[in-house]
Amino acid sequence: MSKESQISYPWRVVWIIVGLSGLAIVYITQKYGWVNLIGTTLGIETETWSKLSHFLVNRAIRFVLNDIFAITIIAGSFGRRDFVVFAVLVQLIGLFVFFIPYVILKIYYPTYNGPMINFIHRLILNPVLMILLIPALYIKQKRDNDEK
Repeated sequence: MSKESQISYPWRVVWIIVGLSGLAIVYITQKYGWVNLIGTTLGIETETWSKLSHFLVNRAIRFVLNDIFAITIIAGSFGRRDFVVFAVLVQLIGLFVFFIPYVILKIYYPTYNGPMINFIHRLILNPVLMILLIPALYIKQKRDNDEK
């Protein structure tokens, strides 16, 4: 095991399984609504919330959960702390560059459903950005190994 690898192999497998399972659960339950589930669990009354509030909180929860599970896949795949830190930074950048504009567009143009909003929707609510990191990180790891 290289010195960058800080997660043992059995735990890496567990991380990958947790990440894939989590992504599957988020996908399967996307129509249910996370606000209702979390609100009921925490005892928060969400029935009086506006439709827009439900929509935005559901999207925010899905965005964060999808990225967290994609980061666990990255952690399991590579076992490198520096890659996980980089993935978290990409998630934070994605929050500001993609998610916040998506929310603004949905608030001010709720009926608009054109190509721009669909593109942003697919990019942030599916873990596309995080999954695209995997080939790039693989190439980086391969180059680092070739240099040694």
